[in-house]
Amino acid sequence: MISSQTTADFDKMIRVIFFNSFGFFYYIFLLSYVPAKYFNGSGLQIGMVFSSNILGYLISSMIIGFLSDKYRNWKKIFVSIGSFGRGIALILMYMAINLKSLKFFIFAVFFQGFIVMFFWTPLDILISEKSDKEYRTIAFARRANLIGIGSLVGTLLAFCILGLSTLLTHQNAWFFYCPLILFAFCNFYAAIRFYFDVNDEIVDFPDEKEENMKKIDKRVLIGFILLLVVTLLIAINNTFANPFLQAYLIEYIVQDPMIIMLIYFPAHIFAYIIAPKLGNIINRINIYLAISLICFFGAISTLIIISTTSAIVFSAVLLFDSLFVTVETLIKQNYSSKISPQNRGKIFSAMSFVQYVGAIVSPLVGGLVWERFGHKIPFQVTIIVEILLIVPYLLAIYFLIPRRNKNRNRNCMGADINLEIEKTISVSNMKR
Repeated sequence: MISSQTTADFDKMIRVIFFNSFGFFYYIFLLSYVPAKYFNGSGLQIGMVFSSNILGYLISSMIIGFLSDKYRNWKKIFVSIGSFGRGIALILMYMAINLKSLKFFIFAVFFQGFIVMFFWTPLDILISEKSDKEYRTIAFARRANLIGIGSLVGTLLAFCILGLSTLLTHQNAWFFYCPLILFAFCNFYAAIRFYFDVNDEIVDFPDEKEENMKKIDKRVLIGFILLLVVTLLIAINNTFANPFLQAYLIEYIVQDPMIIMLIYFPAHIFAYIIAPKLGNIINRINIYLAISLICFFGAISTLIIISTTSAIVFSAVLLFDSLFVTVETLIKQNYSSKISPQNRGKIFSAMSFVQYVGAIVSPLVGGLVWERFGHKIPFQVTIIVEILLIVPYLLAIYFLIPRRNKNRNRNCMGADINLEIEKTISVSNMKR
């Protein structure tokens, strides 16, 4: 069982994600909907909202990575601070909307980006430290699974409130956006639960304690540098067009907020829950082919999205695109967590840092392209770049796979990862 490969408090630690993720989908929905529809913002203003969020991530990512490695027994405190702070940020967003202040809304989004890194970076370190390295992907898959389940529950609550608001008050802002307050208190509760349920001194399995003394192999270091470059390019590419996906949907397909949420709902929630089932497809192919297919079909899905006028097709394709992104993220988390156990904080933070460096300017440039050259151009650019990213991504994985395990991993890594994820979801569901 998976419990034999984790510490005694792992289950309690991981379950807090369920409460913390109640507002994930709703928050993502509001990032585009509020500036585009509520404030009638321009493409540049929509880009500013996303960039402010990313700027918050960027500033705090390296700080919390350094603090997590330096004060190793403070990680649960950092996680609790991040969860509590995120609740405060959601309340600030609610106030900004009802005060009809776009500047205040941008500040609230910035603060959310800054404080949430205090939650995720130390939590990812604890997930790595409290799970055996051979089952690391399972641990991160359970994290993704609980994000999906928590988002599902939270979104159903938000749907009920939005429906009542539309029916009874014609979308009065105080009522329509009150799920932000509900999700804020969920984060407060999660912070308290995490602080009292988790012992951050129970870490590391014996084999990893020995690895802590080893230096990073030059081959792995090259792979890590390549992975950083790939992460940077992916971030630039994704945020060049993604902030305007909902604006594109509103402009060309549908304007009703309830229908928009229904379109986004499967992609942003069920992708986390059913991504492990993708193992049925890539069970017989190696990790290199898996990554190639993820990039290729990601590009194809973007092309279909900007070519359709059907809300159903848009939603279906967006779901498959999110599935590929989720699996790619699990693969990247798995490899980066094994590079250097004693420097996980810095490694996770470095990955986050380059991701947010790439993402901070890209939405602004994408917004200008959106306004001046046409609404399809940002998406067409990302299609080309996504195909070009296949080769450097494959090189990064090639160098990250230890030479002694290269043959085994080349043939079996894709199957192993997804088989382990499926086992994890089954065990997790039985326990619940």
